Parts: sequence; structure tokens; C-alpha cells
Amino acid sequence: MKVFFIYFLQIFLSVSISIYAEPPKEEVKKSDSSEPQKQAEEQKEAMSLEDNALSSVKKMIGFIRYKKNNKAIEFVDTHQFAKNLLKNHFDSLSSSDKKEFENALKEYIINKSFPIALKYFDKVDINYEKPVIKGEEAVIGSSVLYQGSEKVAFSWVLTENNGKFLISDFITEGKRVSEVNRTKQIEPMYKKKGIKEVISILKKISK
Repeated sequence: MKVFFIYFLQIFLSVSISIYAEPPKEEVKKSDSSEPQKQAEEQKEAMSLEDNALSSVKKMIGFIRYKKNNKAIEFVDTHQFAKNLLKNHFDSLSSSDKKEFENALKEYIINKSFPIALKYFDKVDINYEKPVIKGEEAVIGSSVLYQGSEKVAFSWVLTENNGKFLISDFITEGKRVSEVNRTKQIEPMYKKKGIKEVISILKKISK
């Protein structure tokens, strides 16, 4: 089980104010009335972002379980995935090569990664921790208990895209799987054979 998860996951103001200061009464009243409201708004926004991120993961898993892979892929940021896998090389690609690589990656996830995930996600409950939001990125710690004995922990990484959080990477054993894939597989192949060959191989193994 643990081997599978590693395999599958490898495939995606502060303002200082003295407490002794005596501000004018008007300012005190304004601060007293606005601060709770501001805190409430910030908490509401944070909760909304957390719900947004967690919802994307749960919906993707739901569609995978119902074998609706074309729906599940809508919750994956394939563009960010592609950038993560090629890192600095991505920006040097032509627009057509970027699009072709992203489409090949999308095809692989739909045809290979999702069906493999179905075999396991369909049989276990996934436990989710509270999402941690940092800027445009959210990280959701998760774990599964397979056959009541083996616990596997990992994290979903999501990136905000047009107001919606989409899965863009995974963390397992403390490492981002895109980084592992990039350094061990994608980058060596890219440097040796170029992007066209990388795309070609990705398409072949997606069938």
C-alpha cells in the first residue's frame, strides 16, 4: 500500500502600539467597534479558503470513485503540475510545446493515475487535517488506514487558480513528488533527448 501511494503521488502587519498609550476616546471607540468585525471577516475569509481547498480534494476523489475521470481532472491544475515537473525549463519552451506537454500529462493522469487511485481510494476512508493556507497555496495533510493496520500519511498541495484551489502537487515522506520526479526522471530525459521525446514517451505510456 505504501509503495502504491508513493508511486501514485509521484505521478501530480504587524503594528506595535504601546499598552500605556492613551489615544483619544474617538479612536478607542473606533478601534473597539471595528476590530471584532475585522477579525470576524478575516476568520470568515480563512474558513472560506479552507473549505474551498478541501472541497476540491473531496470532489476529485468522489469523481474518481464514480469513474468520472474527465470530471476529476477539473480539480487538478495540470498547468502548474507541468511547471513543477520542468521547473526552469518550462519557461524556455514554446507555447505549443508547453500546451502539448500539459495535454500529455493530463492524458496520463486521466488514463493511468486515476484508475490506479480508484483501486485504493474506493476501499479506504481518507482522513483530512485542517488545510494550511499560505498565500496562493494550500496544504492539506491526509492519511489512510489500509485494512485496519497500515497507516499512510501524505499531503495534498493546492494552488489558487481564478479563485478556486486545484491540486498541483503532493508531499510524501517530507518531499514534493514533483521534485522527485523532476530530478530523477523528467529532467535527465529532457536534457538528453529534449521536450519532444519527453512528450512522446508520456503519450505512449498513457495508452
